[in-house]
Amino acid sequence: MQNRKVILITGASSGIGYATAKLLLEEKHIVYCTARRVDKMQELQKLGGKVLYVDVTDEKTLKQAVQIIIGTENRIDVVFANSGYGCTGALETVDIEDAKAEFDVNLFGVARTIKAVMPQMRKQGYGHIIVTSSLAGIVSTPIMPYYPASKQALEGMIDGFRMETEKFGIKVVKIQPYFVDTSFIIPAMQTLSKAATSESATAYKEQIAAFKKNFTKLITSSQQAVKVAKIVSRIISTKNPKRQYSVGIRCTLLKIVKRTLGNWAVDKIMIKRFLDK
Repeated sequence: MQNRKVILITGASSGIGYATAKLLLEEKHIVYCTARRVDKMQELQKLGGKVLYVDVTDEKTLKQAVQIIIGTENRIDVVFANSGYGCTGALETVDIEDAKAEFDVNLFGVARTIKAVMPQMRKQGYGHIIVTSSLAGIVSTPIMPYYPASKQALEGMIDGFRMETEKFGIKVVKIQPYFVDTSFIIPAMQTLSKAATSESATAYKEQIAAFKKNFTKLITSSQQAVKVAKIVSRIISTKNPKRQYSVGIRCTLLKIVKRTLGNWAVDKIMIKRFLDK
C-alpha cells in the first residue's frame, strides 16, 4: 500500500470529521471530504480536499461518491465513518420519529457507508474502516437516552462486522471519545427544545433544566476534536491497530467503573454529572 492514502470521510463539514480531514490533508493524504453541507468544507477544499455531497441516509449519494473515488484513484485505503448527531430529551418527551431519524444517521448511515465501500475493499484485500462510536456506546446518559441507544447498537453491529471481515484483510476499528467541544451541541439543544414542548415535559422540567446547564458546560470545556483526529492518523499508519480506542481519561475511567462496580455506580456518576442542580 502507498504511504499516501486515499481516504473517505463522512461528516467532514464540522467537528471531528472536519478536524480529521484537515490533519490528514496536512499529512499529504488524498482526502475525500463528504457531508450534506458542502458549503462548510470550502477551507478543506483550499487545503486540497476533494469535496463531495453525501447524505448518509441516502444510499444513492454514497454509491455515487464511492464510484467517483474509485474512478479517479482506483482504490480506497481508509474509510472514516463519522457522521452522527445527538438527539436529547427524556425518553417520554422525544418524538419517536426523531429517535428513528437519529438511528438512521448514527447506525444505518454507518451501515450504508460500509456497504458502499466493501466491494472495493474486498477486491483490494486491504483497508481500514474506522467508525466514530462514543463513550455513550458503553454508558448511557439521562435526558439523552436515544443517543446512547444508537451508539450501543453501533457497537454491536461493528463488533459483528469486524468478525465477518477478518478474512478479507480489512482492519475495522471503533473510536470511543468522551465528549468533544464541537457543534454537536447545536442539534442536541434544538432537539431538547422540541422535547421540552411535549405534553409530558412538565414532569421532567427540573431534570431538563439541569441537563441543559450541565451538558452545555461539559461540551464547552471538553477535549478538542484534533485529539480524535490524531488517533485516526495513528490508526491508518498502523498495520495492526487495536479493535477500539478510548479518547480521554474520563472515558477510560468510566469504562473501568462499569466493568468493576456495575451499573449502579455508573448511574450515580451520570445522575450527579447531568442532573445535579
